[in-house]
Parts: sequence; structure tokens; C-alpha cells
Amino acid sequence: KIKVLDLALMMSDGTHRSALISAIKKIEIHFSVHKKSLPSQINIASANEKVISRTASNNKIALCNSAPSVHTFATHYFNPRIPVRIRFGITSWPALKKWSDLNYLIAVAGHRIVPIERGDHYLDPNFDEELMPLSDFIHNFICKNNPNAYLAQHALFDQIPQLRNDLGLPDYCCALSDLNDDDQTQYSPRLNAWFGPAGTKSPLHHDRYHNLFVQIFGSKYIRLYSPDQTSKLYPRNDIHAVSSQVANIDHVDQKKFPLFHQAQYQDCILEPGDMLYIPPGTWHYIESHSVSFSVSYWWL
Repeated sequence: KIKVLDLALMMSDGTHRSALISAIKKIEIHFSVHKKSLPSQINIASANEKVISRTASNNKIALCNSAPSVHTFATHYFNPRIPVRIRFGITSWPALKKWSDLNYLIAVAGHRIVPIERGDHYLDPNFDEELMPLSDFIHNFICKNNPNAYLAQHALFDQIPQLRNDLGLPDYCCALSDLNDDDQTQYSPRLNAWFGPAGTKSPLHHDRYHNLFVQIFGSKYIRLYSPDQTSKLYPRNDIHAVSSQVANIDHVDQKKFPLFHQAQYQDCILEPGDMLYIPPGTWHYIESHSVSFSVSYWWL
């Protein structure tokens, strides 16, 4: 029954979300839903035998060593569309401590059905998507360091509010917007979950949203290109038009993409507790160094 309700939640436009969530909660209580735990207490360190170690260049993204005021953020980063890495901005969020214990995620959501991307990334010719319980994903892919599976860009927190309660809501995406005042009152940030083993990738692409990319646990290498570098990044002309034709930044066909290595970029390693502001239109490539959980806050 919960599987059917989860499918309904994932396909719903939100109209009946509260009723579906309430029905799932009642079923969980009534049937004392069995939640498969791991054989013994396990944390991220014991699942991180495979670690990718790409280093950041000297072209560092702007850095704030504490969360700036909304005014400072707006003046120096939001309005001029300058990316910034913010350290120690979410130290009070419960997710920072709770989620690195995989048994906690299993206890809360292990029995829930989630969409898992299969393949090297979404541009992979062998790309597919599979529905499975979150506990199966953790057991079979996270704990076995299988990088060909990724819980990516999923509205997990609309589906499972208990996990949403472990997160905060950064002031920046509430107080700042490109929308007029009337439209802004009707709009709230979209939250997406990104959970996977070491080696998962998001190919080079850009989005139309402001993005606060928050690292809960694990680390990620992130490379950013300004929109003024677009002509050197070879945008695709198909359904993935926001993505680059260069699917693998380590193996670039110099004959097909001669200008790619001339494109200027900035990069960083995002660590637990960090936030990265990615302005609209900024190209970004993301690669997990380790088992990793990130949350993106998208807003207009």
C-alpha cells in the first residue's frame, strides 16, 4: 500500500499531498512497518572505502568563513551574480549529525520507494531509472560503493516530511528574489535531494534558478563556468539543451571541442556544513568525492 501511495506522491502535482502523507503515516503506525537496519551500526566513514580525490585548482570560488547577512549576500553575490562558498552556515541543522548514520535514514525512510538513476550520469547512453526502497539503495549501492546509482534531483522532502524537519531554510532564498513582490509571496524554494556513493556525477550544465547547494555529509568537487563562457562549452541542441556536449571533462575531443580548454572556470571542494550559491545560468559540473548527501534550494 505504501508503494502505491509513494508512486502517487511522486506523480502528484501536490494537490493531494497532505492526504497521501497522512494515509502513509496511518499505515506505518497501524502495521508497525518493518524497517530493515544494517547488520551493525554504520556511519559514513565505514562506507567510504572508495574515495575520489580530484583536487581544486588555484581558481577558487569566493569564500565566506561564516554566513553573511542577507544585505551583504545580496550586495556582493546575489545582485552581481557571483558564486560564493559559505562555510559554517548550517551548523545548527539536525541533518548534519543525524543523516551521517545510515541507520537513521533507514529507520525513517528505508521502506519508502524512491527513483534511482542508473548509469554513469543522465547523458549516459545506458541511462535508466529504477524504483526501489531507500533501504535497498543504501544496502546495495551506498554500502558497496557502486557509483552507477544516484538518488538525484528528487523532491524527497515533499515525500517524507520527517526528513524535511531535519533541515533549515536559508534566509537568502526567502528574502531575495527576481520576482516582483506579489509573485514572490506565492513562491517557495524547491528542495531536491542528491544522495549517492563516491564517483556520482552531474555533467556540465546550467539551470534557470538561483541555487543554494548545501552539503550535509561527504564532500563534492564542484566546477563553475560563468555564462560568458558558454560559447566555449558547446551547449547541446537536443532535449538536454542546458547541458554541454562535453560529457566527460577529463576526456575532451579536441577536434570536436577545440575551445573547451580555453574556458575559464572556478572550483572548490564542498565539505559538510558548506553552502554554495550558484547563480542562474552558471554552468556547473559536480562529482562526489565520497558517499555524499546534498540538498539544493532552487528559487526564482
